[in-house]
Amino acid sequence: MVVIITLTTSNWLMPPQVSLAEAAPVPIQMAVTINGLAQGEAAALAIGPELKLEIEYPVFTRQVPGTGASIREVIAPVLEDGHYLLLLEAPGQYFREPRGYAFNVYNAVLVNPTGRTIVFNLKPQPTYLASEGVVDISAPPKQPIPFPEPPLWQRLLKPAAIALAVIVAVLTALFIWRRLKIRG
Repeated sequence: MVVIITLTTSNWLMPPQVSLAEAAPVPIQMAVTINGLAQGEAAALAIGPELKLEIEYPVFTRQVPGTGASIREVIAPVLEDGHYLLLLEAPGQYFREPRGYAFNVYNAVLVNPTGRTIVFNLKPQPTYLASEGVVDISAPPKQPIPFPEPPLWQRLLKPAAIALAVIVAVLTALFIWRRLKIRG
C-alpha cells in the first residue's frame, strides 16, 4: 500500500494592514492519495505538535476508509506557526515506511524547501525486528558529503607521479622500438 500526500498551501486574503504574525491560523491544504488500503479496513491521518515523535493531543484527525482502490483525500487543517508531526495510523498488519513526517509551518506557510511529496509505503509486518522512522520534510536539502582534502604532500606528489609515469612509458616505448630496430 502506498500513500502519496501532496502538500500545498492556501493563504486566505488578509487586509494589508494585518501582518502575518497577527493573522489567525490559516488552513494548510494537503492532497492525500492512499493506495492499497484493503476494502473494509480503515486508516487515520493525525496531525499534532511534534513531541517525542508521538502525537498526544492531535489538532487534526481524519478517518480514511479502505476501498481496495486508490483513495484521494484533500485535507485543510488549520495550523499555527510551529513544528508538527503527521502520522498515518494503520491496522497492525501493516509496516509503515516511514511511519510519519515532521514539518514546520512558518508565516502561515508549510515549509517544504525541496517540494517533497509525502509517501507512506505500507507493507506486511516483517518477521524480524524493524523500526518505523519519521522523515523531516522541512529540513534543508542535504548537501553532498565532502571528502576530506588530502595532506599537502599527497597533493604535491600526485602531479610528480603522473609525470614520472609518462616518462617511464616513453622510455619503455623507446627501448622496445630500439630493440625492434636492431633486430630488423
